Amino acid sequence: MSLFLVGGPHDASLQQVYDEFIDEARPHGDRVGIAVTGPAEQNQQKMAELSQIVSSRWPQATIVPIHLDGPGTSSVVDGVPTWPENPQYELPADLDQLAGIIVGGGWVPGYLAGLGPAAEQLSRMVRSGAPWLGFSGGAMICSCSTLAGGWRLDGRQIGPEAGSRGFEDLTIVEGLGLIGLTVSTHLDQLSPEGVLVSAIESGHLGSAVSIDEKTCLVVHHSSGRCHVMGSGIVRWFTPQADGVLVRTEHGQAPKTTTSHTPAPPRFDGLAKVAAASRRAARQAAKVHEAATETADTKSSTPTQRNSPKATSKNRAHTKKGSGAASAPASTAAENPTAPEAPDASRAGDAGNDTAPDVPTSPVGGPGATIES
Repeated sequence: MSLFLVGGPHDASLQQVYDEFIDEARPHGDRVGIAVTGPAEQNQQKMAELSQIVSSRWPQATIVPIHLDGPGTSSVVDGVPTWPENPQYELPADLDQLAGIIVGGGWVPGYLAGLGPAAEQLSRMVRSGAPWLGFSGGAMICSCSTLAGGWRLDGRQIGPEAGSRGFEDLTIVEGLGLIGLTVSTHLDQLSPEGVLVSAIESGHLGSAVSIDEKTCLVVHHSSGRCHVMGSGIVRWFTPQADGVLVRTEHGQAPKTTTSHTPAPPRFDGLAKVAAASRRAARQAAKVHEAATETADTKSSTPTQRNSPKATSKNRAHTKKGSGAASAPASTAAENPTAPEAPDASRAGDAGNDTAPDVPTSPVGGPGATIES
């Protein structure tokens, strides 16, 4: 059998825990007890919530409601009991014949006052193999030495007052004795580490374990082996020669098929800026490369020079109205034996195949060029 010790109230995320509890209970009969503190009229919702664990998985099971409202079960707030206690209250008979029991959360001394008279029967039930499912206070009462509450020890604060459970001084009471180590709950909400360390160092407690909400410590009663289920952690507190060793164990949350959108990288904004800068740099490099290629193309194209070569036709023909050029021509016609006037276009041909550039001027004016 197993003790399923939950570190908080009933939670829908612990379906696998509830499944295993029912699976272990089936071989031991069909009667499942559900215990909560307070009269029936004040606990209808809590009783219905815990009953659903059984009825939704095992409709054939018989639920045995146990409303703990006898003497000592009610906490006192400002001197007033939470509910009127029933002096005629009696526990159901044959609790040791239950297939399993579910114990709700609440005031630890109230649960011990209500179930304490049946401690031997409950111990026989557990030893026979029937499972125990306890929430918060219903998990804490399983210990031999149960932490009832408190936030001071010898006048020194050892924990938050919010987790004192109505006690100022450290208060440890006798539990049901189902397991040896002390169980603490609401680890993630009440931070009881200081209380447990101080209680162990001072010798008030031996070893202890504290459990997160939405988390279950499963203790196999026959072997003492433990494992953690749920989304939180448990912390083990073990006495050492020079202090207390604290060890953390993580739970194993049930696997789901729900897909989740991955969270963006922590520096996603900076990554986007860097990517944009790289794109801009690449674009600028492309523009610079294109401009360089265009400039190289223009510089490699040869410039066409305006150097027309004179021809015999050009030399023989002159523009009409050019007085300077017509005079030597008429002289040559009248005197064929006269030496030919030197051709300006051939002046540089003797030493240079390329004719020199000739300054240009308006047609017919001084220094007019020969048409080509």
